[in-house]
Amino acid sequence: VVTPTVSITASQTTVCSSVTVNFTSSITNGGTSPAYQWLLNGNIIPLATNSTYSTSTFADNDKYSLRLTSNAICASTTT
Repeated sequence: VVTPTVSITASQTTVCSSVTVNFTSSITNGGTSPAYQWLLNGNIIPLATNSTYSTSTFADNDKYSLRLTSNAICASTTT
């Protein structure tokens, strides 16, 4: 049994107006063809289905997250 995990790093942690931030994921136990879905404040970002995401649009207290769906054999959970 394997447990899929994902972590996210941001190219910048201090964000000013119009500055682009690149988010990059690092996964373990994602399988051979994992699926990605980026979220903003818990809501799906349409068409944001890659292992990376870039944006220059921020509001105070925005929270970006990534949902990983693994296709690994024997994954303890898939999402």
